[in-house]
Amino acid sequence: MANPSHPASESAGSPPGPLVAAFWQALGTSSPTERLAVHPSDEMLAFLVDQHRGDRDQALAHYLRSGHAIADAYLQIIRWHFGTGYSEDVGASVDSLLDFASGFGRVTRFLVESIPAERVWVSDLYDEGVAFQRKTLGVQGFPSTVDPKEFHCEERFDVILATSLFSHLRADRFQGWLDRLASLLTERGLLIFSVHDASLLPPDQKLPPEGIAFRPISESSSHDGDDYGSAWVSEAFVRQAVGQTTPLGEGHRLVRLPRGLCNFQDLYVAARGPRGPLSSPGDSTFEGDPHFFLESCDVLPGGRLRLTGWAAAATSALTAGDSRSPPKNSSASGGASLEVWLGGEVWGSCAVDLDRPEAAAFTGTWRCGWALEGSLPEGFRPTDPLVIRLLTADHRRSHIVHIATVLASSLGCCEERLRWLQEELHRRESRWAAERDAADRRHGAEVAAASEETRQLSARLAAMEASRFWKLRNAWFTFKRRFGLAGGGR
Repeated sequence: MANPSHPASESAGSPPGPLVAAFWQALGTSSPTERLAVHPSDEMLAFLVDQHRGDRDQALAHYLRSGHAIADAYLQIIRWHFGTGYSEDVGASVDSLLDFASGFGRVTRFLVESIPAERVWVSDLYDEGVAFQRKTLGVQGFPSTVDPKEFHCEERFDVILATSLFSHLRADRFQGWLDRLASLLTERGLLIFSVHDASLLPPDQKLPPEGIAFRPISESSSHDGDDYGSAWVSEAFVRQAVGQTTPLGEGHRLVRLPRGLCNFQDLYVAARGPRGPLSSPGDSTFEGDPHFFLESCDVLPGGRLRLTGWAAAATSALTAGDSRSPPKNSSASGGASLEVWLGGEVWGSCAVDLDRPEAAAFTGTWRCGWALEGSLPEGFRPTDPLVIRLLTADHRRSHIVHIATVLASSLGCCEERLRWLQEELHRRESRWAAERDAADRRHGAEVAAASEETRQLSARLAAMEASRFWKLRNAWFTFKRRFGLAGGGR
């Protein structure tokens, strides 16, 4: 990750860039100053600025979009656990919430929209991150520690969140922080944390028998790799670790939501027994960040724009099943539609209902394709923001799945096509090389067989020439030639 002093932040009071403004507009909400304020030492934003080649507006839009998506995932689970319906005030059911390893408030700034700031606590190794959130968001907070044994807190919480913490811990710290955080839960408390599932391991690496692979490397430049590296775990490892967490109690419940965090990390929901996560009159389906792919963004002759791609909602059942029966993940377009904003205005919409069998491996459904074409508005500029929202069939929920300028979107699609062509070329070259090697091996075998046959014939001929019969034969023909008896049929 970039150095924390990277000058990538937007200070409080700075006017939002066009992409950030378009994000708030598509979200259908205002953009108060505190939700735009980002601390100068925020490593996450600095990393995104580098990732987006120095484009601060694009980086901040990505930063805010991901923070909103994570907060939305957590609020869904909290509503379900405490029996709060989608339209009800979730804040009335939660007396205290701890956003642990909160960084500089990427997620917290959206949590305080639903839960009163005075009931929200934050904790992080960065003292300045805690101070920044207390001052900017009005939350309460205290510093964290590297070693869970050195962490002290007298408060108890109905909800504890740990975003992308356990995905960076070695085995002993993984268990240590599970134990410590679980000990801070109230009797009705809920612990939600994310991990890198073993399926995310690089293809050339295998998960050790103990179920966790740890590497002392991460995107952070300010933490020791042994304390904050990169970890991948199996579901069995997580369930065993939670089962050994004494503060949760024997009757605890545990639910896994595959790829529940930003369609990447797995979410685990643990609750103290016997009052574990229960079915409620509220939502019983968790809807994570959707699958989405922008395949083409082409400005056509005649002032028209054509967009194509595939998309699908990613859902999991939130059930009260025991820890041995995790819910299965499912994906379906289910009557979903896309709404496209161009230059701050709704430009068009389309259903997600085209057959795309090649995308089914990602989405779980063939009918996930979409296409939209229309005239560009007057005064269009390639640098205008392009924002795409996915709406559920009942339009009750929506997710912003894409935000970038039209130019950046078009270039991104071209780069993706080029990557695909390069990969396809590599696949074909590999296949051709394998076929050529096989042909060479076949040819080599044929040449070797012919050489062996020739050798054997030569050996037989040499043996015949050396035999007594062959010598008598040669002597007879010599005699015939000497006396003129050869040829002429005589």
